[in-house]
Amino acid sequence: MNVKARGLPGDVWATFMLYPFMRSKTLILATFVAALVGSTSARAAYVNFEGKQTSPIRLSADGTRLFAVNTPDARLSVFDVTQPSNPRLIAEIPVGVEPVSVNPRNNDEAWVVNETSDSISVVSVSQGIVTDTIYVKDEPADVLFANGKAFVTAARKNLISVLDVTNHTVITNISLLGENPRAMVLNSNGTKLYAAFALSGNHTTLVPAPNAPPQPTNSTPPMNSNLPPPPQVGLIIDASDPQWFTASPRTNIIKYTMPDNDVAEIDTSSFAITRYFTNVGTVNLALAMNPATGDLFVGGTDARNKTHFEPNLRSTFVTNQVSKIATASGTVTRYDLNPGFLTVTNVSASFRSNALSQPTSLAFEADGNSFWLAAFGSDRVARVDAANPTTVLARVDICPTAPGSAVSAPPR
Repeated sequence: MNVKARGLPGDVWATFMLYPFMRSKTLILATFVAALVGSTSARAAYVNFEGKQTSPIRLSADGTRLFAVNTPDARLSVFDVTQPSNPRLIAEIPVGVEPVSVNPRNNDEAWVVNETSDSISVVSVSQGIVTDTIYVKDEPADVLFANGKAFVTAARKNLISVLDVTNHTVITNISLLGENPRAMVLNSNGTKLYAAFALSGNHTTLVPAPNAPPQPTNSTPPMNSNLPPPPQVGLIIDASDPQWFTASPRTNIIKYTMPDNDVAEIDTSSFAITRYFTNVGTVNLALAMNPATGDLFVGGTDARNKTHFEPNLRSTFVTNQVSKIATASGTVTRYDLNPGFLTVTNVSASFRSNALSQPTSLAFEADGNSFWLAAFGSDRVARVDAANPTTVLARVDICPTAPGSAVSAPPR
């Protein structure tokens, strides 16, 4: 699915819907989406780099101003939302190439993260200009402020760059042991920062074909007896499977160790990495903290590559999930967003109208009892029970007339 081809710049719509301050401002949403569709549909032929939005829309701390990046048009839109039913556009400010995140320091100054131009545009709303450009290599993704510092994920360099918020100089770079850090969140007092790795893997590796056992001919389901013997191929295994390290005759086939770091915890004063959380998921895009419990919630997908043979996978190659990390103990609990669903073939209309695919953004209600989730792949927003994330409390279709939506297949 190409959201931009339908007139919406990435997941701006979904993130706007999710932001907890906006739950009483639905009329703003309708006006805002209409403005976005009108501004982009006339430029359908525009070619862009498909920047990967991380935090494309945020409110000011006092809730009076809405900041939203227009990724394909390389600009920041600022709205006055003091009257929820009548949002007013007050500024359109050109920024760098492919802005993917924005974070206001106050009502006038906002930092816009530009993925393609490897930069941060420091914007003044009152002046309507970029007052400074800070270069951050490579592919900056998100920015947060704590202890007078700005923390910026540099996704392609696997690090977090720490900047002085006043003179915009680099204080240090925190190297991370993980792939593609993007989304970040702070704890309630700003002492800890958490960064999710978008491409963390799931602790699997490949046994080379010459060392792998032959493919079984008595597999389940059984192989067609009319076929020739299967070829010798590599085998996907868990990287800590003991039979490939210590059990004869396969001892030391795998000669390396493989980490599975999914989320990093960083002290915002000392810049020390205090913990890594593992076994969270393969692709981790959404990250939020429960304001009531302090637990982390991570949305993404987990590859089912330890399930061998396509008939066993039944075309379902990933699990769409939310994982809860108890920050006190480090315990990780996974929740399948589509429990009981095993195949994408012959999908019923009822399931299509309920499915949640590719969670890309999370935002909690103020009481921490539930959160809103943007399901990018199924073009749907859902309100989910935080105590049991397999329980979906409400669903909202972003494009109600699309095939598989609630209009064509009403939810159960």
